[in-house]
This record gives sequence, structure tokens and C-alpha cells, in this order.
Amino acid sequence: MNDQHRIKAQLIDELEQTRTRVAELEQVEAALRKSEERYRSLVESTDDSVYLLGRDLRYEFANRKYLSRLGLSLAELIGQEYGKLHPSDASEEVAKKVDQVIKSGKPMVYEHLSHRDDRYFLRTLSPVIGEKPGKIRAITVTSKDITERKRTEEALKQRTYDMGERLKELNYMYELAKSIHKRETLGKVFGDVVTLIPSAWQYPEYTCARLRFDKAEYVSEPFKETEWKLSSDIIVGGEPRGSVEVYYLESRPELDEGPFLKEERQLLDGITTTLTEAIEHRRAEEALSESEKRLEKQNELLNDKNAALREMIRQIDDEKNLVKNKILANVNQLIMPIIARLRGMDVPVDRMYIDLLEESLNNIISGFGYELYKKSSALSSREIEIGNMIRNGLTTKEIARMLNLSNRTIDTHRNNIRKKLRIHNKNINLTSYLKSL
Repeated sequence: MNDQHRIKAQLIDELEQTRTRVAELEQVEAALRKSEERYRSLVESTDDSVYLLGRDLRYEFANRKYLSRLGLSLAELIGQEYGKLHPSDASEEVAKKVDQVIKSGKPMVYEHLSHRDDRYFLRTLSPVIGEKPGKIRAITVTSKDITERKRTEEALKQRTYDMGERLKELNYMYELAKSIHKRETLGKVFGDVVTLIPSAWQYPEYTCARLRFDKAEYVSEPFKETEWKLSSDIIVGGEPRGSVEVYYLESRPELDEGPFLKEERQLLDGITTTLTEAIEHRRAEEALSESEKRLEKQNELLNDKNAALREMIRQIDDEKNLVKNKILANVNQLIMPIIARLRGMDVPVDRMYIDLLEESLNNIISGFGYELYKKSSALSSREIEIGNMIRNGLTTKEIARMLNLSNRTIDTHRNNIRKKLRIHNKNINLTSYLKSL
């Protein structure tokens, strides 16, 4: 009887303990459900894709964001192998990463490009510990879309690269301008052109250059002519005089013009345009210098000629004075004494003729005839003769008698003389005017 009571009491105690454990388990289960609900709410509210992969790479869970990307429901996804829903290369990548996480027991973060929609994701693989301590039973994958950030970074990287390339081009053009300014000859400028070109191109270590102008040729070192070529002509005076050629020593990726960038084409054309301007400027300077030298030489010759002309004029003036002095001496020493003797002789000669002869000789000495000729070279010899008589004070009647002409003819000559001396219709006495010459 006592044994029955003892067993009954023991059973009642075990039952109470079982009820207690059940109650505790129910509490734990409730806590787990509540925790799972909070976790699920958190997972579902995020904009990231979250899914759970077992060690065998089968799906155990996925949030709505990930399901929408795959176009599947949760029921359709659970139990599916990762490799059956993704390309082989992507599956191999995930398998390798999961294996690394399982072996290390540590989370892993890496970037991934999805070929499904060409978007970038930042994946975080976190180990999930099972019931046995330290035993990893699954991997939680959180995939954050970083496409916009990635594209912004790539655009910034590309912009930085482009700015670096443009800076190289600007440096080249600066060095070229400095060479053109400082170098004494075009040959030295051409040498600088090919030496500097590789540093301005995308692949300096694979770049060489050659410049041809007329019969001259300049190359960078080392130089090799290859199939990967970019060329631009040097045009001077509308005619091609040479070219600048850029070569890649090895094959490079295809870009805008073979392996070359469109900016490199623009740079090369800019180089040849600058060279054209420099060549034409140098040629213009040389032509100007030659012209100045010729002008200086012509000025020297002109000065010499002017000096010779001045000397010739001086000699002519000396000869004229000598002739004038000789005439004056001859008239004074030979003719005037004869006239004086005629005046003293009792000879039937009209003294008017003697006076006229004497006055005419004086006119010759004074240069009246020449002055009258200078005033109007249009005067005839008869008009000069009559003008001389008028100057000596002879009247129209006296002149007509001496020349055996009519008074009207003499008056006509007087009018013609006034017209040719440009004193016609002016209140100027002809005799006074002629005496003033």
C-alpha cells in the first residue's frame, strides 16, 4: 500500500514537472513566434533583398523584395536549388562564398553585378548557428541595391580620368607653345613635337610618333611603324607640306577611331594646326627680315646715288657759272668795246639799233631770256624777241618798223605774250612785268 502511494505521489510530481516544462515551452514558443514576427516584419519592411540558403544551397526563406525580383511566390521558391534559378557563373560564385563563410564562421561582404537586370548589389553573407553550438546550418544573404551609387562612382571615376587626359593635352599644348616661342629653328620645334606626343596619349608606354615636313623626318624613340595609326596633315599655304603620325606599338582596345579616342584625334589636329600657324609665322618673319635687309641695302644705294647726284649737280652748277663768267667776260671785253667805238664814230647807223644791241647783250648777261623761257616755255622765238624789245622800252610802232611788221601784228604778239605769261585781263603793265624777270 505504501508503495502504491509512493508511486502515485511520484507520478503526480512528474506530471506537475511536465506541466511546468510545457508551460515554459509554450512561453518560449510564444516568444519565438513573437521574435519571428518581429524579424519577419523587419525583413519585409526593408528595401533590401533578404533570403536564407541552407548548406546545400537550397532556399529556406526569402522576403517579398527578393521574391518580386525572381517573379516567384514563397511556396514556389522554398526548396529550390540556387543554381537552377541563376546562371552557372553566378551560382559558382555564391557556392564559393558560402563555403568560405561556413569554413571561417565569419560574415562576408562583397559587390555583385546581377546579369538579370544589370544592377549592382552589395551582398552580406551571415552564418546562422543551428541547435548544436558552433554548428552553422544556413546562410542569411542580404543584398542591397547600390546601382545608383556604383554608377555615380563610375561616372566620377570616368570624369576624373577624362580630366586627367585633358590635363595631359593642355600640358602638351603648353609645352608646344613654349617650344615654338623659344626654339630658334623649326627643326628643333619638330623634334619637340614628336618627343612630347607619347606623354599626351592614353597609353604613353605604347605610343610613338613621327613628323614629316618636306624632305625632313623626325621620330620619337623608340619608333616603329605599325597598323595602329593616327595621322594629320600639315597644310601650309593651302598645300600639304607634311604630316604628324601617332602609332601604338601594341594592340589596344577599340575606341572611337581604332584604338584612339576622339579627343586624341582633336588633339592631333590641333597640333598640326598650331604647327601650320607657327610655320607661316616663321616664314612671314623671315620674309619681313629679308625685305628689311633689301630695303636697307636699297637705302644705302639710294644714299650713294643721292650723294653722286648732289656732286653731279654741284659740278653742273660750277660749269654753268664757269660758262656764265666766260660769256660775261667775252661780252665785256670783246663786244662792249666795239659798241662803244660805234657810238663814238660818225657813221650813218640808226642809234636805236645800237641801243637795242647793247641792251640785248645786257639781257644775255643777266639771263632775261632764260627767265622768260622758264615763265612760259610755250613762247615762240619771235615772241621772246618782241618781249625783249618791249622790256627795253620800245613802242609797238618802233618794234613794227624794226621787224618790218604791221602794228596790228605786234599787238597780236603782245596779247599772246600776256596770255602765255598768265597776266591776260589783269591790270599789270607788260613792260614793268618783263623788267621784273
